[in-house]
Amino acid sequence: MNYTTNYHLPQWAETDRIQMEDFNQMCAAIDQGIKTAQSTADTAESKADAAQSTADTAESKADAAQATADNAYCPNYMPFATGSYTGNLTPTKFTLGFRPSMVIIGRHYSGNDETETVGTCHVFQGNGVTNVLTLDNDGFTVIGDVYNYPNINWGGRNYVYIAFR
Repeated sequence: MNYTTNYHLPQWAETDRIQMEDFNQMCAAIDQGIKTAQSTADTAESKADAAQSTADTAESKADAAQATADNAYCPNYMPFATGSYTGNLTPTKFTLGFRPSMVIIGRHYSGNDETETVGTCHVFQGNGVTNVLTLDNDGFTVIGDVYNYPNINWGGRNYVYIAFR
């Protein structure tokens, strides 16, 4: 009897006597070969899935890092906001898109005799509530009561502010 080169399966010639044992051995060899091939394929598929998952995670982390880098100095993500306003003696809300941790408000004006130039600057931080300013979840509000010091909303006076995240 002859046998195949790769899996040693029987190749009968006309003169060979066919026996049950030969068939059983051949079927067992085929079964084992199929099982080994399937196990190898399953292992390869599992490793490929794990590699893809790792690659997806790495890509996700890279995308997040790139988004952070792209937004680091984007005007919408600055660590502060600035602006100016003219006082009007009524509560005025400034919407910034974030709750400030600190607000600095300044005013530059001439003194009573028009010879003295004075600059004032007031800092508000902490719990965010005073008798002249409140820090809100999305900005701040200046109060319009002229009798509360420091008055940061006198009618007709110009102010500048910087609010920090």
